[in-house]
Amino acid sequence: MSTRLKEQNYFECVPLQRQRVCSTDIEPLSFQEQLTAIKQNLSLTNSELAKVLDVSRTTLYKWMEGIEPHDTNRERVYTVYQLACYWRDLSASPLGIYVKQRNQQGYSLFHLMSQKSVPVDDVKELMAIVARRRDRGRTSQSLYEMRRDKLKKEVK
Repeated sequence: MSTRLKEQNYFECVPLQRQRVCSTDIEPLSFQEQLTAIKQNLSLTNSELAKVLDVSRTTLYKWMEGIEPHDTNRERVYTVYQLACYWRDLSASPLGIYVKQRNQQGYSLFHLMSQKSVPVDDVKELMAIVARRRDRGRTSQSLYEMRRDKLKKEVK
């Protein structure tokens, strides 16, 4: 990695249509690419993304068309973008239905990210829990399928 990138401390996440990687050795994504990465990685609609970013849908569409946001909005987008990168590091697939599933305290990732001040640590903690649950579910399903196939072979 070049010294320039280390000094500037870039941390970029590549959206789904590119490689699954969060890396420091690539060119920074454009603002529009960051919005696309957030939508894809966190499985958000435009309306949901606007709510998470605390802007109107009209404003979001303007940003997607290339109009630059104010600095405070840019900071919020970058925070949510970093959370999308964090999710991509945890899971190879988008968040999907889990973005709105509530935890035991009644909060969903969508709810947490929609707050005026995003509680980054709480969001990351809940993302880690969701990722572990998803992995356990897949493992259980895989084991179930293996047992079923084994039983089928024994019956034959």
